[in-house]
Amino acid sequence: MPNVLTSLPVALAATLAIAAAHAADLPTMILATGVDPSFTHFYVGTKADILKKNGIDAQLKTGPSGGGMIPLVVSGQANAAMAATFGGINNHLVDSDLVTVAHLTTYEHFYGIVALKEFKSIADLKGRKVGITRGTASEALWFEALKKFNLPGPFAELVYVEPPEMLAAIERGDIVAYSNWEPWISRTLTALPNTQLLMDNHDVMRDAAFVYMHRKWIEQNKDTAVRFMRAMVETTDFIKQKPQETKKIVGDTVNLSPNLMDLIMPKLSFWAKLDRESYDFIKVQVEQLKQRGRITGEFSYDKYLYPDLLKAIDPSRVTLPSTM
Repeated sequence: MPNVLTSLPVALAATLAIAAAHAADLPTMILATGVDPSFTHFYVGTKADILKKNGIDAQLKTGPSGGGMIPLVVSGQANAAMAATFGGINNHLVDSDLVTVAHLTTYEHFYGIVALKEFKSIADLKGRKVGITRGTASEALWFEALKKFNLPGPFAELVYVEPPEMLAAIERGDIVAYSNWEPWISRTLTALPNTQLLMDNHDVMRDAAFVYMHRKWIEQNKDTAVRFMRAMVETTDFIKQKPQETKKIVGDTVNLSPNLMDLIMPKLSFWAKLDRESYDFIKVQVEQLKQRGRITGEFSYDKYLYPDLLKAIDPSRVTLPSTM
């Protein structure tokens, strides 16, 4: 009779070896995004093993902003990025094979313009130093605010600052205001009592976070790309069905306290879709870039939007306008 105690470690080692070999066989995807709760899908998809259950070994890379990570997809250093609308269009103008495949998050009151309390309105910032992050929703919100209040650009002296540095910049006096998003807004208002929220984005520029991929990579890795999209759909279900578990995963990932998570998460809604609303968000940003001379001529929405992956999982999630 074999020694059971001796054979158990051997059996366990064999099981682990088989599991490791299986993991090594999984296709690898590198996901790139920023560090805030709007990118919940990428955090939960990787850390709740939803991507792994769909046959993908996913590696998550994070940086100061989602828009700043999209170039990794263009250069082939990542396979999918998640960021707001503005960054996706900007990078599509550099490489027309950079496409958006799904609308995952909608921002309600998530962006804002924060200023020292001595400034009572956007108009009061004339000629002063204002922090923005180039190529992101931070830049887009600032120019939409100028448009809303009929304030001619450049209006203020723009200082280019990464989102995590905004709090320190306003505290040092390098800037008197900034255009940014959560969690940096709440962190600033909590840490610096001499600051205030002048306005948020809700009535100025509602926005969304999309997933961006490279057309050529998709076409060369179609099965993996479809598995990835299935995982994003399943992650949406997880987020809606398990809000407390989702908060814990996201809070741990971006180092936010439960109190801040309770404050910020209601400012977001989560989807897996491409519809009229998705198109409208993109069109607003395209028109802004046309007005600023960054887009000349017609913009091809058919080339920019890539609904095939989402259609392969659930055609009802794609309801784009028939003419764009």
